[in-house]
Amino acid sequence: MIRTSLQHVVRAGMWLFSRIAEPRVPRLIQFGIYLCLGWAGHLVLLNPPASFTAELGGYVIVFAWFLTLGAAAGAVAVLPGTWWLERMAVISIWVALGLFTLIAIGIGNSPIGAAIAIALAGALIQRWREIRQYHVAPRR
Repeated sequence: MIRTSLQHVVRAGMWLFSRIAEPRVPRLIQFGIYLCLGWAGHLVLLNPPASFTAELGGYVIVFAWFLTLGAAAGAVAVLPGTWWLERMAVISIWVALGLFTLIAIGIGNSPIGAAIAIALAGALIQRWREIRQYHVAPRR
């Protein structure tokens, strides 16, 4: 009984994995990045840090919405290879990272935060180079 249930779970997992557009593992990693960014944006929406609010005031909500919605769109778009939607997501996240860099530099004691935001923006530049030419992922 347990063995057949486990076999069904494994088959379902393999079927789901096969539904992801090629290359699968980098897309899963990018999906995880989008989920983490969306979670972070959601947390800032729920309870903005005092240092962010002191530096940007109401723009913190703008930062959080750009990050949350961009990450959600990226997570939806990356696995099936809907590149037109993922491009909009990357632009939205870039706007959020630009605001975050202004926050980190404005606070003055967070060069590490600014460096992380710039590094993440660089990783998204690499992703942009991969998805910039077509509306959807090319089929093999």
